[in-house]
Amino acid sequence: MPRLLSISLLLLICFHPFFGQGQQLKVDSLLYDYTILETALKENHPLIVDHISKERFAFVSDSLKTEIAKGQNIHQFYRSLSCLLTEVGCGHTRVYPYEEAKRKAITESQLPFSIRVKDTSIFISDPYHPDYASFDGKEITAINGMPAAELIRSAYRIISADGKNVTYKRRSLEKKFYYYANLLLDLPDKLDLTVDDSIHLSIACPSKFRMPDSLIKKASFTEREDLKGIVMLTLPDFDEGRRTIKKCFAYLDKKKTGTLVIDLRFNGGGNGNIGALLLSYLIDSTHTYYLDKKTKPFPYKEYMKGGSGLILSNQYIQTDSVTKSYYFRIRPRSRHHFKGEVRVLVNGGTFSTAAFVASVLKYKTKAVISGEESGGSEYAIGGGVIARLELPYSQLSVKFPLYRWRFNTAQDNKGCGVMPDPDPLFQIKSE
Repeated sequence: MPRLLSISLLLLICFHPFFGQGQQLKVDSLLYDYTILETALKENHPLIVDHISKERFAFVSDSLKTEIAKGQNIHQFYRSLSCLLTEVGCGHTRVYPYEEAKRKAITESQLPFSIRVKDTSIFISDPYHPDYASFDGKEITAINGMPAAELIRSAYRIISADGKNVTYKRRSLEKKFYYYANLLLDLPDKLDLTVDDSIHLSIACPSKFRMPDSLIKKASFTEREDLKGIVMLTLPDFDEGRRTIKKCFAYLDKKKTGTLVIDLRFNGGGNGNIGALLLSYLIDSTHTYYLDKKTKPFPYKEYMKGGSGLILSNQYIQTDSVTKSYYFRIRPRSRHHFKGEVRVLVNGGTFSTAAFVASVLKYKTKAVISGEESGGSEYAIGGGVIARLELPYSQLSVKFPLYRWRFNTAQDNKGCGVMPDPDPLFQIKSE
């Protein structure tokens, strides 16, 4: 799907008749909230001109402002803000829903099966509840009367991604399908799924379903029994896994393993220090990366409720007291350093710190990347400290980064993720 949609299509998707049947809110108050966000993005977002021109941003923003001035309910206003944020091209820039949505959609409630999105179609996959086993592989053609293709297009307009990336939007929709379906359908009491154009499934909202713990991946490594000499290191995130990484490389060294496969599929990121730890076992020379910060005073400071995240690492040096840029160094480890063949599995769910790791391995080592384009940028992402802006009237929260995390790998910012290498002898499905 092209990144720069015509504004008429953008507005059609944001304000489709399927949406927004609730109570209208005060226009002046909504416009005030919108101005706070628009100004904060223009003045303080570190990636604001990386993927969109000032002219395009102003055009989209003014067009959305015109729609808001006609009157909107909370559902429509949420989508207006989301449509603006998706234009920035930063997957870490997101609007978080209103209180009703938090109660109904941001819960542990899920569907009793996984979802796979292919082009403009939606399929049921891997049911984990026995009552739904017979639906594996069947197509969902509509939800609450909304055609599947319409729901996908609408979801892509409210899911922020790095640059021009679409694989991240697809994988995010798959992973959080229940959540996005609720938001796009204005928090219904149930989801009525039309399957194969004839079967109807009804699932209450919030649902009673929870994915079993046994199906949730954890950091691990194992030697493939069917492929001797190959160890698979699986890292579902970089929030955990420090001990697993250390044990894995000690094992590789002891066994003199020839090939390491690192599975970063659906790794949404996490602690940059753990990513740096992994890289230290694999790089042959010191790698330097950067955090760049915009330095303009933050407008509407009274609506900032603090930030989260760290700019700390094992070593950082402030290089310029005016720009407040920092650089970080990852030095190769001598103990248990791995010199064998490295394969890295990525997909659209490979994001943030995981994309950084994949980018360094692709450009600074001889590692081979397999799968599909990563969800996170290969060049730079928003990172460091994540600001939280609370809009006073709508009570919506917007989080966005205050730093550009520049990887110092790819030479040019093409607006894409880490691309897989041609590797016909070693293809593993990205699913």
